[in-house]
Amino acid sequence: MKKHVFIFILLSLINVGALAQSDGLSVKRFTDVSQSRLYARASDAPKDNMGNNPALLLVQVLSDSEASFSANYMLGNVEKKGNEYWVYMAEGAKYIEISLPRYEKIRVVFNEVSGGTIPSLISKSTYELVINVPGEVVAPSVSKRQFFKFFVEPEDANVRVLVDGVWQWWPAEEGLASKSLDYGNYTYEVSHDRYHTQTGTIMVSQSSQQLEVKLRPMFGWLNIPCDEDTKGAYVFATNVRTGTPVRLGQLPVNYKEMESSTYLIEIQKEKFKDFRTTVVIADGDTTVIIPQIDANAAQVTLQAESGVEIYLDNQLLGANQWMGELECGSHEIEARKEGHHSAYTRIDVLLQESTQTFRLNLPVQKYGSLTIYGKPNLSTVYVDGEMIGKTPIMVNQIAFGEHTVRIEKTGYQSVKKKVIVDQEEDLLVDYTLVKMAEKSTPKPEVTPTPKSAPKETIKPEPKAKPEPKAKPEVKATSETKNKLTINTFALVNAGSSFKDQLWGAGLMFGQMYNGYGWYVKGRSNFKKVETISGISADEKGAIIAGNLSEFDYNGDNINDIGVVPFYTGNKSGSEWVVNAGFAMNFLAKKKNSLLGLYAGVGYGSTCYALETTGKQWITYAPWSTEGLSLEAGLMGGIGGFTIAAGVNTIGFKMLEADVSIGWTF
Repeated sequence: MKKHVFIFILLSLINVGALAQSDGLSVKRFTDVSQSRLYARASDAPKDNMGNNPALLLVQVLSDSEASFSANYMLGNVEKKGNEYWVYMAEGAKYIEISLPRYEKIRVVFNEVSGGTIPSLISKSTYELVINVPGEVVAPSVSKRQFFKFFVEPEDANVRVLVDGVWQWWPAEEGLASKSLDYGNYTYEVSHDRYHTQTGTIMVSQSSQQLEVKLRPMFGWLNIPCDEDTKGAYVFATNVRTGTPVRLGQLPVNYKEMESSTYLIEIQKEKFKDFRTTVVIADGDTTVIIPQIDANAAQVTLQAESGVEIYLDNQLLGANQWMGELECGSHEIEARKEGHHSAYTRIDVLLQESTQTFRLNLPVQKYGSLTIYGKPNLSTVYVDGEMIGKTPIMVNQIAFGEHTVRIEKTGYQSVKKKVIVDQEEDLLVDYTLVKMAEKSTPKPEVTPTPKSAPKETIKPEPKAKPEPKAKPEVKATSETKNKLTINTFALVNAGSSFKDQLWGAGLMFGQMYNGYGWYVKGRSNFKKVETISGISADEKGAIIAGNLSEFDYNGDNINDIGVVPFYTGNKSGSEWVVNAGFAMNFLAKKKNSLLGLYAGVGYGSTCYALETTGKQWITYAPWSTEGLSLEAGLMGGIGGFTIAAGVNTIGFKMLEADVSIGWTF
């Protein structure tokens, strides 16, 4: 009897165990914990094949046995931390299968266990899944990890933490760098290439902790205000430690950021003495300089004579006489005059109140020479109405310009020629005089003899030897008068306004028919300047027009008209002009020869620009214009070789000189 009772109890226990196992694994809780646990956003989390951040499923299996997981959307390896398994899954995952020894595999469909609120997992989100195990109640282990937050300034500072002997970089977003760490102490480093590095130790414990790190800058600021006298002066700084010179721009200098060091500051302005001082730029501090610049110029009068142009440093000051202010010191003044060698005068301007007067050396006349040779010899030569002598003859020391040469001899027709002396060389003038035709003598009348008179034998007078006939004078007939003479000229052209960067080159082409014709001419320097639209500067470099909201230089916005930006000193210019007009030749009947004038009208443009330290270009208004183009000039040529020179104006603002050289055929 006792034996049967024991067997019955044993079978009952076996059936109870089988029922417990048949209950299987179940889901206790499935929730979205992204707001409190940000692990899915960690930079070292595995990415999917498109580089997207994963979703993180934190699975708690309340059992001491090891669980295993499978799903098509799993990324990387499963990490076990206490009773919590970290399973990274790609966005869109809809289920996961969990296996535990002695239990059937459970398939957790997220849409079902969430009541339809979580149909699939979302990238950068963290979810918590708790699995019940029948017959086992194990308290979940508490995670010994916590987030540590760094609030850094500047916001793009570099943050790194030493973890298990390896430096981990923590990227900062909007000044915040954070990451979860196991409890313990860690060494950190916050750095920036323009700030001093800060290092220290942090402790990670159960409560969330943070640290504010404001790096000390490795730079300071330089502020140089100015008055009306010093406004626009150029400022240069030389780093004493490195010897590197930097151009800071023009006064005023408003809180210019500079590397911490000792600097030699130099302030320069035309007609003022240079100002020099040494300053120390300290970390995070502003250094202010009040410059004292003394005047260094005096009033002078430069005297020349009529027709003489006065130049300083290749810039035209005036003509005949110039009065103005020059910087104290030595200057070389150039006196120019057409057809003359330039003369130079060295002057020393002293700092004094009274006007200093200087008499300039005058240009020296340029001379050429004429060699007059032809037939017949011993012809009388007149130059500009003055008798020079008999041919052949050489006329020395003849001034540059146009001269009239007349050659005469008794019994011959005189010849008058126009010659232009424009080189310090000998110019050949050849001639051939035509002999004048002699008047014919009338034959004597013969009275007839009556028939009754005896016949006289009249001997013919011997014939006089005919004199050599002079070449008959060619008189214009209706045929020669109507003959058409065509002169075609093709020239290479170059012109300039004598301002830096503003020049051009091109072609000039035209035709003349019996002295009258047409021409076209085009010229460009083949450059294009990309300036800031609508913004221009005056002769002092100050902004005078334009919408400045988009204008940026050296990191600062300009919002006011009249501001002088910082310029690098680089300049650029573009120019083009196209003209067409009327041409006239005084030597209309001479093929391949020209002596005349031309005048035309067209359209042109010049753009002169200054570069700011922000690598932008501003239009310099005094030297920039666009509009109607007018030009006029003279043309001359001998034996086909042709030269033309003239002046051109664009928009009645820019005046240019040009010269063309080529051939007439």
